[in-house]
Amino acid sequence: MTHKNHLFKTCAAAALMAGTLSASAFTTPQMRLAHPQTRAADQDDKYETILYEDFSKWSEGTPDAPDGTMYPINYFTDFDKSLPSDMFMTPGDYIGTGCYQAGGCVALNYPGMGGFINFPTMEMSGKLILTARVKAIGEKRTSFSITILTGDAASPTSVENDGGANGLQTVTNADGWIDIRREIINPYSDPCWLQINAMMYNATGIVVDWVKIERDRDFLSAPMQTGTGKFTNEGFTASWQPNPKAKSYLISLYEKTPVDGKDHMAFEDFENAAIDETTGEIPLQTGWRGDFGFSLDGNIATEPDDVFEGNKSIRLHNNDRLSFFLDNTLVKDISMAFLANVADKGNNELSLRVIPFTKHNPDDNDYSFYWTLRPSNLDDGWNWVQMSEFFDDFQGGYTRVDLMPEGLKEGEYMIIDNLCAVTEPLTETACIIEDATAEEASYTFSGLDMAKTFYFTVKAKNSSCTSEPSAQTYVIGVGAPEVKEATELDKRGAFTANWNPAVNATSYTLNCYESRAITDALPDFPVFTEDFSKAQGGEDGNYIFLNNMSFVELDSYADNEGWGGSGTLVGDGMVGCYMMDVYGQLQPFEMVSPAIDLSHDNGKFKVNVDFMIQNEGEILVIQCDNSNYMGIQGAEPNKMTHASVELAEGTPTSKLMLYALGSTPFMLDKIEVTQNYSTGDEILTKVDFKELPDGNAASGRISGLERKDGITYVYDVVSHRDHYGLVYDSEPSEKMRVDLYNAGIEETGTSGEDDCKVFDIEGRRITGKPAPGLYIMVKGGKARKVIVK
Repeated sequence: MTHKNHLFKTCAAAALMAGTLSASAFTTPQMRLAHPQTRAADQDDKYETILYEDFSKWSEGTPDAPDGTMYPINYFTDFDKSLPSDMFMTPGDYIGTGCYQAGGCVALNYPGMGGFINFPTMEMSGKLILTARVKAIGEKRTSFSITILTGDAASPTSVENDGGANGLQTVTNADGWIDIRREIINPYSDPCWLQINAMMYNATGIVVDWVKIERDRDFLSAPMQTGTGKFTNEGFTASWQPNPKAKSYLISLYEKTPVDGKDHMAFEDFENAAIDETTGEIPLQTGWRGDFGFSLDGNIATEPDDVFEGNKSIRLHNNDRLSFFLDNTLVKDISMAFLANVADKGNNELSLRVIPFTKHNPDDNDYSFYWTLRPSNLDDGWNWVQMSEFFDDFQGGYTRVDLMPEGLKEGEYMIIDNLCAVTEPLTETACIIEDATAEEASYTFSGLDMAKTFYFTVKAKNSSCTSEPSAQTYVIGVGAPEVKEATELDKRGAFTANWNPAVNATSYTLNCYESRAITDALPDFPVFTEDFSKAQGGEDGNYIFLNNMSFVELDSYADNEGWGGSGTLVGDGMVGCYMMDVYGQLQPFEMVSPAIDLSHDNGKFKVNVDFMIQNEGEILVIQCDNSNYMGIQGAEPNKMTHASVELAEGTPTSKLMLYALGSTPFMLDKIEVTQNYSTGDEILTKVDFKELPDGNAASGRISGLERKDGITYVYDVVSHRDHYGLVYDSEPSEKMRVDLYNAGIEETGTSGEDDCKVFDIEGRRITGKPAPGLYIMVKGGKARKVIVK
């Protein structure tokens, strides 16, 4: 089994340099940290050298005629990509293919079958200066990349969040030796690694003389991976990824106040639009901006291309982008007049991308989600398109929406006119807390009016410098309601649960549990069991693929409500994940369990799972929240395997994520989660729940309960906030106990000490009022167990 304490698994494939680099660009490094190598220099130097390699140990051959032995030497017999670490100056694990000695240099992709090197993983956060000396082999134009990668080892991403584009280089033999120098801001404190990739589609390769990475000692990158959580009705906790070079952090909170209560209408008819001769852009009205490619006929379309009686509209060609963005509000809907001037409307490659962005996804280069408007689905001539009607899941709530054509042939274009956006009311922004100091990578705000809109930024700080502020992180969540005592108790098995409504809640879930105190220790007590008995699909071992590339609920296939997943396969009594290739990378599909209370036994628990994998050597990973995970290896393909793994850091609302490390198919047959219970612990078993769709609801009725010896009832409430189709859940409220059958000792009549004696479960007599817990009461010559609350 493989085990790590931290894993943050991405939910979409990181298609690094998609369509440009070969699969060898994504090869997984060994996750062993290398020791940074520092140059012999005064400690007051501005830069420290964290990696330097001159390939002096690759001594056979020459730069113009590399040695013919390929490393790794045994690659074609055992496909092991490990490179000999004793041939490098920096300690650590190296992997690669297509590497050749070249007289004190290393040659890649010689004589043309692909080649790359992944250097050891290390901490590389900060401002980096990457330098190298490279030349091409052969006469043809050669492309290669030199990139710093991080993230999930199965699908790494460039630390520059550019899809790897900044690391692409092109060189010819006539250029001779070229010196590369790149300045890279790396905000990731996760392990990173340098990759040099010569790309297998090149007919010729490259020779690398040396490579060096230096880091600015005085630079701090802005914190990233910011988030919000632990919402209450008057505050929340902000968090971010720790920076190992930071001694503290400065966090600022901003409040957005509506100017008025009316939705705003932003309109652009392009009548006053003109191309800026200096920048090539087209200044538009407030809120709109264009990022246009080069067009021989310009980007302004004149009549008769105008939809109405005006003179101008906007003409878009391939990869032109028209953006709508207002910093002080959210886009709710967009409408426009649209015309496609194309010869073949049925061309399947022809479309207009509608790309939404939020402050949670501010990267301009991230096209991981978009809608496709195809001219083949429209009438000839002008069409009036309203996004919320044209796309069923266009919910609104975006900070920006881009329009970008693709698939157009030479001379073809799309025309947009009378562009209109409906937004929330415009707001004014005020900083209400500025540069509050946080010693750790989190900060809790309190005393806020959570009905208002907030966002925060955070800076890293040490004795020598302060970073730039992080990206804005909007505060969107909901706290749990305050529960009150139950009313309208009915001993036939019913009561009314009560609470004070939570701020921003749009609905609630009321949960009712049986509560039982443990009298004897229960090792490996099952707290959750799922065998997917509702799942049906496929014949003769063939499974049904749901075609759900994105995450959907899977309740109809499971006994426990709350399952979700992506890339789902369904069989008889089994549910799992499919395999799909995206730009040469396998899409990382997964399954996620309902929330499970795993807080007992200090959060330690065991997972028993019956499963099948398809591919030899595949590892099934079981992950608890974002805390830790365990990989199960050694399963025989296409045969049922049983395994048990032990995990920790369980919480009252933990969820399990299950996925194949190599993103290949797997099927789950049964999952059982167990924990150790000690004497006096409480077991809660959910017996009923109610969904209440009104955010103002303050009560809910539970009925149909049974009277059982040693059982009392408990309820809690979870708030939900639907924010433009994204639903945010609160933590469960405090639990409220219901004395439905008066089982407590305090309700038992006692006329004197001789009539009633109380003992703890160890047999010791209790005098005076007992503390809450489980006891034995002897009265009238009869003994029975009672619970004191």
